[in-house]
Amino acid sequence: MFENAFPHELEQDVFFVENHLSTSHDIKTHSESTIWKLPSGESISIPDRVDISDSLNLVEEGFSNVQALVYHCLCSRSLDGFIREKHVREMLEHQETWLVPYILRICEGYVLEILHLVYEKISHSDCTIYKECAQRNPWSFVQGHQRMRSYWDVYYRRIGCKYENYVGKHLYAECFGYSKKMEKLARREHLRSQG
Repeated sequence: MFENAFPHELEQDVFFVENHLSTSHDIKTHSESTIWKLPSGESISIPDRVDISDSLNLVEEGFSNVQALVYHCLCSRSLDGFIREKHVREMLEHQETWLVPYILRICEGYVLEILHLVYEKISHSDCTIYKECAQRNPWSFVQGHQRMRSYWDVYYRRIGCKYENYVGKHLYAECFGYSKKMEKLARREHLRSQG
């Protein structure tokens, strides 16, 4: 079910997590997936949302560290914002390159607490791993930026939050390397790939 959402080298870990989830959950994916290229050149397909509850005890279930990270990534796509926040917090403690697209995806969203959590965790550290991922995936990244800005417009602009002060804008510009130039390059590359 989620074998394409992670690097091929994690296939056995993904199956382990899926087997544990399938015995305790009725898992459904919602909407489209977004394709992200990893440093190895391999692409993963991250689901938009996964209807998943957070009822597994990872220690009792015997999850390895990698299996726990796979589980955290899947829960970061949950329909429930509290579940997403809890698991993003765990993911931010690790630097595996295959986690980065999941972090970038969650930052497209509208949950202000998650955006603040990510910004506070990574803004004072080396953000190279995030910027490299954004440069490797310009179209997915720019689409994510557009979603983040649309959510600001719908949810926060009306209550007086100026875009210049919005944490999502700061995340994308300072931590992820967004620029107008990148947007133009992404559009050009996307048009070229469409033939």
